[in-house]
Amino acid sequence: MATPSQLAGGMAALVGLMLLGGFITHEASDQQATEEMQRDIRRNRDLLEELAAERGATHSASVSGTHGVAAPVAPRGAAVVAAASAPPSSSATPALPRRRLFVIINSYVGAEARRRAARATWVRTLKNTYQADADGNLAIEAKFFVGSVPDKKQMDKIYVEQRTFQDLIVIDFHDGYSTLGEKVPLLYRETISRVNATYVMKVDDDTWVNVGVLPSVLARMKPTRTYMGLMMEGMEVLRGAHKNAENKLPQSMKHFPPYASGCFTIISADLAHLLAKPPIVPIKMVNDDAFFGILFFPFQVERVSEKRIHPWGVDRCTPAEAIVGIHYVPPTCFPKLSHNVSQGFPICNSKIGCA
Repeated sequence: MATPSQLAGGMAALVGLMLLGGFITHEASDQQATEEMQRDIRRNRDLLEELAAERGATHSASVSGTHGVAAPVAPRGAAVVAAASAPPSSSATPALPRRRLFVIINSYVGAEARRRAARATWVRTLKNTYQADADGNLAIEAKFFVGSVPDKKQMDKIYVEQRTFQDLIVIDFHDGYSTLGEKVPLLYRETISRVNATYVMKVDDDTWVNVGVLPSVLARMKPTRTYMGLMMEGMEVLRGAHKNAENKLPQSMKHFPPYASGCFTIISADLAHLLAKPPIVPIKMVNDDAFFGILFFPFQVERVSEKRIHPWGVDRCTPAEAIVGIHYVPPTCFPKLSHNVSQGFPICNSKIGCA
């Protein structure tokens, strides 16, 4: 079986790791998978040249010879992550506002009820809890991100909503479930162009967040190479007509590398830059959270599993301090959950009755 040292650079190194880790299980498929990845390497080199031109001579020197994602050993892996997080070399670049944590709330044009519920509950608590310093810098800031749609009336409503609340960011991308994997890098690209954040958190708009426990969550983070969420291990790559099928990935890939559930993740700034402009050709995936696992897999990234994240809701009485976030919460349930937490009550069901 192939090893990473036998595969040249970037995605080929990722294939080698998958072979060693048991993600690719049939030796007969190894050569085919390697050839597919080798084709991507040639495309990756073109992408790296574009990145080098954008980031300047310093970035170019950092990634020179790495052929995309570096081999998964500390010196070369560090070079690519450092290059991805390096600021542009131009001294004319204006200083960005600083944030300890920037929160991406991934939404879409038609989810106005979800945004309204979040604004009235945990987002309001976030704003009231973390005030600006003397220089106008917030410790934590949250923004809703939506893609554009061709319907002018819908977009007009979005622009009215933005003028009213000043918390919407519209990206030039057509939203859809099957295109989430393509949208996510754009979310991080837009974020790093706007703020200088130590950490970037991404949540779905139907995720309720327990703001009071965020300090304990951030205390587990390190300034670099840290990826937090509820880690999913050994998840099968689905095929066929399933809504989460990944039919464009090599057939020899049977399981994903470890990744965090996409409803709630926090990453350090260097990884946000890596996601914003990945040094590999972006894979058009349905499962945007699994893309994190694939992109980070060749690097020495510390994965921190936060078991207080509940991706599928809560159906038994759970103390508030044992909850960081709950996914799949109907908008009508947001106020009840926030009320329970404020009164010190447990949360017993996040979907039915919001008890």
